[in-house]
Amino acid sequence: MADVTQRAIDVLSLMVLEDGRRWGESAADFQIENARRILDIAAPVRQHWIELPRGARKTTDLAGIQLAALYAQAPAMARLYVGASDEEQAQELIDAALGLIERTPELAGVFRTGELEITCNTNGASVRALAADASAMGKRAWMITLDETANWPETRKARRFWGVLTSGNRKITACRTVVITNAGDPQHWAWKRRETARTSEHWRFVSIPGPLPWLTETDLQILQENAETASEYERLHLNRWTTSEDRLASREDLAACTTLPGSLPPQPGVTYVASLDVGIVNDRTVLTVMHAEETPAGRKVVLDRIDRWQGTRAAPVDLGDVRDTLIARAAEYRAAAVVDPHQAVLISQEARAAGVVVHEFAFTAASVGRLALSLHQAIRNHRMALPDDEDLLDELVAVRLRKNSLGIYRLDHDSGQHDDQAIALALGAHHLLDADPPPEFPVLSDRPGEPGENIFGVEVLQPLGNFAYRPAPYDAWLDASGGSDEDDTVGRIVRIARESPFS
Repeated sequence: MADVTQRAIDVLSLMVLEDGRRWGESAADFQIENARRILDIAAPVRQHWIELPRGARKTTDLAGIQLAALYAQAPAMARLYVGASDEEQAQELIDAALGLIERTPELAGVFRTGELEITCNTNGASVRALAADASAMGKRAWMITLDETANWPETRKARRFWGVLTSGNRKITACRTVVITNAGDPQHWAWKRRETARTSEHWRFVSIPGPLPWLTETDLQILQENAETASEYERLHLNRWTTSEDRLASREDLAACTTLPGSLPPQPGVTYVASLDVGIVNDRTVLTVMHAEETPAGRKVVLDRIDRWQGTRAAPVDLGDVRDTLIARAAEYRAAAVVDPHQAVLISQEARAAGVVVHEFAFTAASVGRLALSLHQAIRNHRMALPDDEDLLDELVAVRLRKNSLGIYRLDHDSGQHDDQAIALALGAHHLLDADPPPEFPVLSDRPGEPGENIFGVEVLQPLGNFAYRPAPYDAWLDASGGSDEDDTVGRIVRIARESPFS
């Protein structure tokens, strides 16, 4: 190991912790190994992803490594940046560094402090903590550290902050990048970054399973009792990536449902439904085409096609284009439509005028709850077939099930995310799986127009169509020939039974 690297390790080892011990006296083997690998300026791999359970002294170790690199390694006027979830977390890291400086006699007069910044007096190099909602554009970093990434906000700004910081780590060849975090929710955007680091030869990946060796059984019992949910305990203290209880779907369930190569063409003899969720400016407008299939495991919903429109304040969604697409899809797939009558009243009217059968689904607190649970159960029970559509799958894993004070669920999303595709999908899934069926009962016959039997074994005539139907609860079971409203011909009616089997 180069002398400059060993010097940084020596500086870190001298730092005094809150309990009065030196860092080098108290550090566990994994802490020493992580520090050595990060501070090794000759290491061929300069990107480190480190996952540790809560209580593994991540923030303190991170602060000490920054100070050691600043003092013993950084060139004159070098800039080190630490990205944190928010300004409060950024301040915690600075406070941890200040504590090490104040408690360590050997560091007296070496550093000066500013707002979220510490500067080394000997070379002018500095470390600055940035919150995830801050701007990182144009930063030339000698070292980049990203703290508690799995707990960052699930917003576009946070993702952009990550992207800007990490995309700049090649501006200076010697730049090192360190991500240090506990495990999180696999639906969080950090999961994909984590999987890239785990499988790439350009990253050093370390994940230490919990619980920490110094915790007793009593400690673990207390931590488990104090955790808000079981998944929180697993993420924080066992260091396992675990789906939150309020997620609409897990990645594992979605992976099991992702069985389609893409859009499917219409098939003869299949009944389709087109579901529409309308957004004008901030939300997207989404149109899905779906059908149901009977499988040995039960009825399954298949997503045949999805269309999306994204509007802006300057260019809202063209509802005329949405209407035309709905009518075209309904004609192509011979599909009925399901819409919110308040959201798409004009589209519904114009679609009906074009010959589309439109079913209205009124959004109320109770009906929205039924939608949410229909979609949740369809995905969880793998009763849905989805295409490998990254945009759709990313949205579904980000959607949450929220329960109000009355115990009614609804679909919701994190800040900066969407749930429009989920709602359109839920409309179709609910209609195909859970909506009350029409009062129709199939006739078993392969020869339309000739006698057949209904599901009760009673012979019926089947002059047109495949269904015997029940006009009212007190009527006999009937089968009639079809005809248009303009046709004056009286349809042939054959009485099947004097009493309904469901009376």
